Amino acid sequence: MYGNKGSSFNGMYGDQQFVNAVDVRIAKMIFIPTKEYTDVYRRPFEMNTSANSLNALENVIGDQLMRGGNVNPLAIANVVPDIMKLSDVPKEKIQIANGWGTVRLRFIMEVEHMVGTATHVSYIQGYTDYHDPSISGKIDPNMLMHINSITNVIRTTSADTGQMHTRVHSSFNILYDSQSNGYNVENTTESHRLLRPKDIVDGMDMNKIQNAHDNNMDSRSLFGVLPQESKRTNSVGVQHITNVINGVVLGNDMASIGYGESDIMNVATSGLDENNLGGVTFIEALSAITGEVASVEFTLNDLAKLDPGVEQALVIVDTSTPMLNDNMINNILDTTNTAEMGTVSMEATIAATISESVTGLLVDDMLSSIDFSITNMTPNSEQVVAISSSKSFIHGIDVIGYTERFMNKFQALVMPAITKNNLMGVDIFIHADVLGETTIAVALNGDHPVVYRLPTFCNSLYTSMISQEGDYNVLVEDFSQVLAMTNLT
Repeated sequence: MYGNKGSSFNGMYGDQQFVNAVDVRIAKMIFIPTKEYTDVYRRPFEMNTSANSLNALENVIGDQLMRGGNVNPLAIANVVPDIMKLSDVPKEKIQIANGWGTVRLRFIMEVEHMVGTATHVSYIQGYTDYHDPSISGKIDPNMLMHINSITNVIRTTSADTGQMHTRVHSSFNILYDSQSNGYNVENTTESHRLLRPKDIVDGMDMNKIQNAHDNNMDSRSLFGVLPQESKRTNSVGVQHITNVINGVVLGNDMASIGYGESDIMNVATSGLDENNLGGVTFIEALSAITGEVASVEFTLNDLAKLDPGVEQALVIVDTSTPMLNDNMINNILDTTNTAEMGTVSMEATIAATISESVTGLLVDDMLSSIDFSITNMTPNSEQVVAISSSKSFIHGIDVIGYTERFMNKFQALVMPAITKNNLMGVDIFIHADVLGETTIAVALNGDHPVVYRLPTFCNSLYTSMISQEGDYNVLVEDFSQVLAMTNLT
């Protein structure tokens, strides 16, 4: 059994009575000081509704459905890669406690609990409000920490061979912003909406309801009421639209075997359900301590009540040494002259698109970071990739196969949107760290590279899955138009 139930914790956080909650063990908690960042802006998803794009999408959906089964995101990426794209114009400026110029700590916490003979591991990733170490170098036990994302992994051991098997069970961001006004019932023009696939389908369903009852207010997609989950791969444009389409296809299939028309959207939404935050064992245990329904903010004092061994699990990492042996890459990573993400430029949109999509694809293949360059500035526009390094957040796995799989998906799902299906020449360097920051250097058609740096450790704050209500309504109408064109609604 993990922990010492009923014992008191007498460490650097004082005398903390251990709470008899769910049995978890904090195996490791790593803190890393952050840099200072330029202002961060949100670019929500929008649909490319040009006549050519919509016609191309209608044709590819029709062709895929005639073949039977689901629509494949690769098919959409090959034909109309930018059908779901980030806004070219940056929208809201995002706030963070004490501002983006404050050095704070980012953290990754490895939490274990047993289910039968399997070890369930939650990798809890997030950030603090500030970094103000004591003279002894220890961390303020009352400093607030915010959860940005959770990745749940299951480890099992084969009874026959003794070989360890590891798989990612779920990975999602926590959409919650304590700095935001969220939904204001007195002034709905300030409300924010979620743009996850399930929220789009809910919006199309509510449009039907509102046609009959104009005074209905749909609260399902509101942002700011409670912490919400969003699968990391929601931020890959072609994957997002494919999920919505396949959800509605499932609803139609159920209707054809006897379900009523009113059930189509309910079935579609059920296939797009997000992960249950309350079902994460660590959150359940933390909620028992804090008294909150779904705790996504906590202190080290809270953790000491949860696991009296937390002091031994803490590590503060020195980031002063170069990450790689490549001087050119280190110069890009260390530069302080990074461009503003709040500008309207093709380079900024490409950097935002990469930042949004790459982290979801990385975690899907059990990787935590990767450094690579990619170019199509070759005689025949062939894409050339050079990978400098890659790492996993899971100890002991061979990253080579997972790295190759990630690159295949990145080239198939993301690069067509960036290059307009190879019509535009790009030279791109990417340092993507799911647990830290993402640095992207973008050069278009042989121009000088522009370098951007985004704080991935808090990417739930500026995710493309949140928008103003007006933008949400436009996106719902665009989806309704697409599905009507293909006779899916």
